[in-house]
Amino acid sequence: MRQHPPCCLDSTAHGVTVNAKLVMFQHQDITHEIDDDQAWICICDNEPSEDGFYPCDEKGNEVEPVAGWGGRYVCFRCGRIIDPNSFRVVARSPDPKLLV
Repeated sequence: MRQHPPCCLDSTAHGVTVNAKLVMFQHQDITHEIDDDQAWICICDNEPSEDGFYPCDEKGNEVEPVAGWGGRYVCFRCGRIIDPNSFRVVARSPDPKLLV
């Protein structure tokens, strides 16, 4: 029997072999400037005055911050989705979309 590292998945279906590497999402938090919790600094060094942060849906796409909005923001530089109450990165979007 072939053994795989615990981080890999090797599956054969319909004659096609698929190898997938599982990526564990590490606990990450963004920071902010001292004495200004509105001046966020992302892990990628993005700031509001640079590429910025936008209200987003669960997929990281920009939304209007209206009733029913989930309250999260996306870093437009790296796609990290942030909970503004805890500054915790809760997900990451590979390609966030802005409103037109």
